[in-house]
Amino acid sequence: MPDRGVSGWGAKMFMFSGRRMGNMMALDEVARKIVLIRGHRVVTDDVLARLYGVPTGRLNQQFRRNRHRFPANFAFELTQQEFRSLMLQNATSKTGRGGRRKVPVAFTEHGAIMAVMILNSETAG
Repeated sequence: MPDRGVSGWGAKMFMFSGRRMGNMMALDEVARKIVLIRGHRVVTDDVLARLYGVPTGRLNQQFRRNRHRFPANFAFELTQQEFRSLMLQNATSKTGRGGRRKVPVAFTEHGAIMAVMILNSETAG
């Protein structure tokens, strides 16, 4: 069972986005999505993209283009085993049935803030 504590993340990161948009997630909803992976409290790319009001593909594209700006403890791609475990914990659909086809990227609090900086989005910054 993942650790869903929010200590270390705090509201400051989630308030960084500035305004609350209709397609953005509420703080308590994001807090429920925080999981412990490799000893880090993280949110996955789909959660962060929704929080910032951008498509997941755009977030991942910008992450890959700017990977050199993300130290390993800021963001990392999950392994297939971590991905399967996360799918089981969250009852996510199987990849052949409309679910994800690529492993997600996990962002720590600092990685989430760095993602805001690389996204040129009104809702993210």
